[in-house]
Amino acid sequence: LQLLAGSLSPEEIAAAGRANRVTADIPLAQQLDAIVRWALDADNALQRGNFWQALNLLQRMREQLLAVFARTHGGRPYHAFDALATAALQRKLGATLHPFDLAAALTALLALIDLIEHDIDGFTGGQVRLSAEQRAVLAHIRRAAEISE
Repeated sequence: LQLLAGSLSPEEIAAAGRANRVTADIPLAQQLDAIVRWALDADNALQRGNFWQALNLLQRMREQLLAVFARTHGGRPYHAFDALATAALQRKLGATLHPFDLAAALTALLALIDLIEHDIDGFTGGQVRLSAEQRAVLAHIRRAAEISE
């Protein structure tokens, strides 16, 4: 509010923003590692009945996927995805949204895993792929989730 009501010019505000911009120095492979780790954590939270913890982790996964998309396609996460993602990719990410219950959250987790396994190229522009270890973790989560259904 001080910026809006203060005496800084729009150019000074923009310059301050550029000077304090955080760069995306984290390699794409590490960003993908984080998504897979959160999938495992979300599965554990769901198995324990911790809906809100799982909800938070699912949202982190979606946010990171949008960040990776923006990084590999240019722009800001939501803006880039709205403007550049295919309708099919947008529908698949939309399928990861869920209502308030554990079964729906589990469905959302499985949809996110499917999206990561089959459509990561759409988010990364083909710049990074799942490793064998990451695929094994996701397969383990899928098997465990299918058993608990």
